[in-house]
Amino acid sequence: MSKPVITIYDIARALGISPSTVSRALKDDSIISSETRKKVKKTAEEMGYQPNSIASSLRNKKTLTIGVITHRIDRNFQSRAISGIQDKAHEHGYNIIICQTNDDPDREVKQFQALFSSRIDGLIGQLSMYTRNYDHFQLFLENDIPIVLFDRVPRNLDVQKVVSDDVGGGYKATEHLILQGNKRIAFFTGALSLNIYEDRLKGYKDALEKYGIPFDPDLVFEFYLNTENSRKAARALLADKKKRPDSIFAANDTSAIATIQVAKELGIEIPAELAIVGYANDPSGLIVSPTLSTIDQSAYRMGQIATQLLLKQIEEKKPGKNTSLETTILPVELIVRESSVRK
Repeated sequence: MSKPVITIYDIARALGISPSTVSRALKDDSIISSETRKKVKKTAEEMGYQPNSIASSLRNKKTLTIGVITHRIDRNFQSRAISGIQDKAHEHGYNIIICQTNDDPDREVKQFQALFSSRIDGLIGQLSMYTRNYDHFQLFLENDIPIVLFDRVPRNLDVQKVVSDDVGGGYKATEHLILQGNKRIAFFTGALSLNIYEDRLKGYKDALEKYGIPFDPDLVFEFYLNTENSRKAARALLADKKKRPDSIFAANDTSAIATIQVAKELGIEIPAELAIVGYANDPSGLIVSPTLSTIDQSAYRMGQIATQLLLKQIEEKKPGKNTSLETTILPVELIVRESSVRK
């Protein structure tokens, strides 16, 4: 048999005071004496009282809930960003609902609709790899529900955005390889329709240009950067000694680690014969041998800043209005380890 739901009226009857006094005491209203507040809270705890969050949200027109959409929650970058989002949201009394698209645009649209139906107060998200149409954002924008996007963002959508300096990251990774004596540098990238990969390619090309190395489009390999595809690409590239590059810059660590594995299987010494740099500073880069040089993006901080921006819009009740829609760009850091150092 289920227990009866305890209300403020039950607490009021037990203490012989008015329900309004109980309500104020539970909210720490200073108009109620400290002694009465303590007594009400103690009684509420003993009776098993739980506040009605639904009723409260209807009164305040807030659910104190933030929706989060990401493409994969099993990636270290995403999990660190979500940790930053959750910690900052919790600090301000908000809960989060997390959705995962698995890089499926149709699923992304359905999740937008589900979060809208859940009456979230705002949305923090990343695009799926293949999102090209942004009509589903209008459901939020037309109803004044604020949106902040991070990492994978559309350039032509007027919402607040938080990204890494991916141009700078691509430049730093490539410059490091050049300064180690490499000249034939291959680039493994995801879909160049996405801002993050387009920007990393720009940084790669900028570094080549600065050091007088001609850009060779045949050294740019575009594919979905998972382990299986990266192993196939690395094996095809490294098997031919005549066409083999002296180094590879991979636009994520998953791809870089898969490349290290293939190179070792082929008897290629790293970094003596092949230097490798990844991107994202995944912890697995410390476990692989040799340890992986990479670019750190401060994912946790990115999540926190995205949440701060969203909460400001929510609290001001002016989503997108009188709000700076400039993109926040966070610096990145080159982390040099064994996979790329020759000098």
